[in-house]
Amino acid sequence: MGRAFADVRKEAGRDVSTPNTVASAPTVAAVSSLAWASAVGNRAVQRLAAGYGPRRTVARLTPDEILEQYQVDEDKVAEWSPKAFGAIPVPFTPSRELTVTEGKLLDELTWGRGFAGLSTFKSIAESAFARSEKEYPAPSPVPGWVPAGREREWVGNDGHRDAFRHCFWNARLTKEFGQKWTQQFTTAHEALPGNTASREAMDLYNNEVGRQIAKDNPKASVDELAALVKKAVDDGKLIVIDRGGKLAWSNAVAVWDHGLAPAGSRPGKIAVPAGDASVY
Repeated sequence: MGRAFADVRKEAGRDVSTPNTVASAPTVAAVSSLAWASAVGNRAVQRLAAGYGPRRTVARLTPDEILEQYQVDEDKVAEWSPKAFGAIPVPFTPSRELTVTEGKLLDELTWGRGFAGLSTFKSIAESAFARSEKEYPAPSPVPGWVPAGREREWVGNDGHRDAFRHCFWNARLTKEFGQKWTQQFTTAHEALPGNTASREAMDLYNNEVGRQIAKDNPKASVDELAALVKKAVDDGKLIVIDRGGKLAWSNAVAVWDHGLAPAGSRPGKIAVPAGDASVY
């Protein structure tokens, strides 16, 4: 499927080859409110938020807590290719390696929406890449402190462009296919064995913010969603990786002054999704 087919997975060591109208600020912008905590906190924070009235304040997680808690169990991987009605193999169609759960959910998508739905899915991925590159054009030249040979990896990963891409991708998928399917697919997307811990936490967190933006703004256009995601980046609602290799809020690191994720994975805290979400 290549880069165009929704692989918003990282460029380093892995194949990546997945505004005209400004809307009002989204509910997710209210950092001090339970709406914010519920939107981007872990499951325990969400349960706590649900137990109090709307005026009660709950602190959001710290970047270190996000690193610890936003880790998904590893899934198995397998070759996947498009199937008619999500079940009938199509001869001579190209395949690619995905997590097993990603494959199940793409089959569910094809069952519910046909190949047209799969085409929409691909288009949303392409849009996420294109819009992120438009919002954050690559610097020229790349800073001299970026390790030699890792310039392309640095441009595409771990910074504000990357954060925007994941958040916008999830907002658009949610608007098109619903929050449950999107949550399952984009979480399974990070369940690749050996996924780098910092990138996994960054992506899972930014994905969650994007889904909440779409949920809070169901009538938003594509451009309005992009503006809301950009505001989330500017306001420090998303996560990037600083030059020390640690997670940081997106307004605590200057654009194109981010670092690269250190190697190493962490034990999962989130179960691999069931892969049973339907799209109709």
